[in-house]
Amino acid sequence: MVRQLRGGQQNNGLILANGGVLSYQHAICISKNPRRDGSQYPDSSVLKSQIDMPIPPIDLEAEGKAEIEARSKLITTSRLNGFHPAFPPLKRELHARATEFLQNYDPDLSDSQRTVREAIAKICSNFPEEYWARKDETHQFPTELHSALASQGWLGICLPQRYGGSELGISEAAIMMQTISESGAGMTGASSIHMNIFGLEPVEKFGTDEQKEKWLTPLIDGRERACFGVTEPNTGLDTLKLQSTARRDGDRYVLSGQKIWISTAQKAEKILILVRTTPLDRVQKRSQGLSLFYTDLHVPQVEITEIPKMGRAAVDTNTLFFDDWPVPVTDRVGEENEGFKMILHGMNAERILIGAEALGLGFAALRRAALYAGRERYSDVRLARIKESNTH
Repeated sequence: MVRQLRGGQQNNGLILANGGVLSYQHAICISKNPRRDGSQYPDSSVLKSQIDMPIPPIDLEAEGKAEIEARSKLITTSRLNGFHPAFPPLKRELHARATEFLQNYDPDLSDSQRTVREAIAKICSNFPEEYWARKDETHQFPTELHSALASQGWLGICLPQRYGGSELGISEAAIMMQTISESGAGMTGASSIHMNIFGLEPVEKFGTDEQKEKWLTPLIDGRERACFGVTEPNTGLDTLKLQSTARRDGDRYVLSGQKIWISTAQKAEKILILVRTTPLDRVQKRSQGLSLFYTDLHVPQVEITEIPKMGRAAVDTNTLFFDDWPVPVTDRVGEENEGFKMILHGMNAERILIGAEALGLGFAALRRAALYAGRERYSDVRLARIKESNTH
């Protein structure tokens, strides 16, 4: 995988193994720390003296996650020969500073993944950490982020282009969710749009053309929001034992039961809900007897109660109680009693995305810790100098 990279003062984060410094700023920051093999980087004073001399583009071939190999068309050798004799030839590990905001140097990213990360990072840069702190303190849903992503078509990243989506894969969606979380939005920002990314995969795979047109288009362009109704208080994670029921009554179903831990139900206009249409003791397989519906949520028969919680206060979490809730047959997704296998198309993707979001949150925490440590170290040095000057 060959990338063309340009050196200079702005692109900090990469160092060439043969002694060429692709980024002076990064090298200055780490030059006093030992490399992994115990040897030292060039002295920072030497690097500082080179800072006003730009480096031309370089072709690099990335190998795996950690190594880069400088190809034959490297930097003018007169600038680099003798720069530092301790550098080993050709190969060197690839670094990105922990303090960088949404670095984009990962050589394992494909072109489409890198494009997604750059675009989402640009959007997220308009929503600093102060924005998220304010949303959390005031318990306000981040509608501005939702609108910004919708306006550029990102809410349908995995959905078909004919309905306004991007029709990309789960890996691009994972990059998107990691970037949002890593930007400082954390799980608040990620969960505010989570349902858009994975939730309606069952509709896309098993819905009719009429249902897709009716449901996917307004979700992708941001006119509607949806929530996900599976978990119940008496069954927990054992989905096959769900107790909420749907009874067929002519051209409609009548739903009764309860759901818990339903995110964004206060704001969502729609719900993708899994309920039992055949009693568990009357099915041949435990995976049968459940049906999937996508329908209007805010109706008189549904009581939505928010659950108080610590953290992620900007995105509501709720319990749902419903009795004699009429749902049209046309709101059923796929065949009756086959809802479990359909819902897995969304739930399996959800696990991947949550892992990516957690990874982004970890990078955000590392960035904050590194910045804090840098400030504290500077403060300690400054205080020591002040104390020393006062003793003389």
